[in-house]
Amino acid sequence: MNYRIFLAGYRFKTYDDCIKLLTYSASQSDYIVDIEGFEKNTPYSPSKNYILLKGSSKNIYSDIVIDFDDLVGSVENDKTITVSPSTLEADPTPDAIHYWKAMGAVFKIISDLSPAYVTGYLLEKNMKKELEAFNGSLGRLPFAIQIAINELMTDID
Repeated sequence: MNYRIFLAGYRFKTYDDCIKLLTYSASQSDYIVDIEGFEKNTPYSPSKNYILLKGSSKNIYSDIVIDFDDLVGSVENDKTITVSPSTLEADPTPDAIHYWKAMGAVFKIISDLSPAYVTGYLLEKNMKKELEAFNGSLGRLPFAIQIAINELMTDID
């Protein structure tokens, strides 16, 4: 499958770590990875990136919005899966644990991606709370995200 992923977030170090792990995992899973950044208006503007994951020769893409800090709001498009603290039914935390919960959801949505690289990174850095949040999202997605995935898969067939 092919994916267009739009990301936005404020916690710059954690945001960068998430993007690096996502793109590395995708490239190791035989996706062609293309990433673009958006120019920041001020030093305190959120980081924004666009990632294209091409895994098949078909020209059909699934759109995913990863809104780490609920910046974008809800995307009223049945062809887009939105992963944010509100769709994950989680509260944003000052230590950015919710970023890892969002990453777990993305790895659950894109089942071709191996969570091993993220798990290894978090274990190496002794980030136990982050690992718990990441692994917790790998098990079950909230109902709203499950519905969006089902609608998207119905449109592709």
